[in-house]
Amino acid sequence: VRVVIVDDNALSREFLVSQMKLWGMRAEAAPDGASALSALRRAAGEKDPFRVAVVDMAMPGMNGEAVGRAIKADPLLASTQAILLAVPGTPANVEHLQEIGFAASVSKPIRGDELREALLRILTDAGNNGSRTGAAYPRKNEILSDFAPRKARILLVEDNITNQQVALG
Repeated sequence: VRVVIVDDNALSREFLVSQMKLWGMRAEAAPDGASALSALRRAAGEKDPFRVAVVDMAMPGMNGEAVGRAIKADPLLASTQAILLAVPGTPANVEHLQEIGFAASVSKPIRGDELREALLRILTDAGNNGSRTGAAYPRKNEILSDFAPRKARILLVEDNITNQQVALG
């Protein structure tokens, strides 16, 4: 699977490229939206398109939303699935994310297992029906139903009262 990483932070790009390569993907990096769109169009023209674009939301100039909309609007890039790297604490509005061209969202700081799960879901969905779906966004009740029968107890060790309240929420 060919993937492009779009992030203005060099360390983040390097981490993601190396992680994708460990998973056997052909990963390339772009430091901004314009470079990414050029790479996406070039690859499509060479008949070796990127199947996935992993796009940081918070970039100067052309932010993640603008990149997602540009990918969605370009017929040449229609088969590219996009994953948004969201700002921490930003609630995922599935309908809005789909409207702006994203098939999945992963919050920063990036956890490899979450990113891998999003990749697996969107690539599996794309392989089944070729359309963008909301399947990469777990619904709250789906997550809670996984834990309900287990009667799990969690011990949180945190000295900051605000962090305690956030974790309990």
